[in-house]
Amino acid sequence: MKRLFYFLLPAFPFPFSLSLAALAQTYPAKPIRVCRAVSAGGTSDILTRMIGAKFTESWGQQVLADVRPGANGNIGVEIVTRAAPDGYTLC
Repeated sequence: MKRLFYFLLPAFPFPFSLSLAALAQTYPAKPIRVCRAVSAGGTSDILTRMIGAKFTESWGQQVLADVRPGANGNIGVEIVTRAAPDGYTLC
């Protein structure tokens, strides 16, 4: 079975090259912004800041809580949709 695997490995290099490329990436490389579309001081504010603090300890990068209330949440969601699609701006 092992010989068959090593024989077929050159025939299917695509999935293996993707997994090796994913291992070479470092995430996060810059601070992460969590944009919330609700007012400050509520339960979601407290939970976002508590979870952000744990991620900051774990990842070594700062997690920022960005509060953008108004227009039924459309302002906060619009900021996230206009951000670069790199995974550093969350809603």
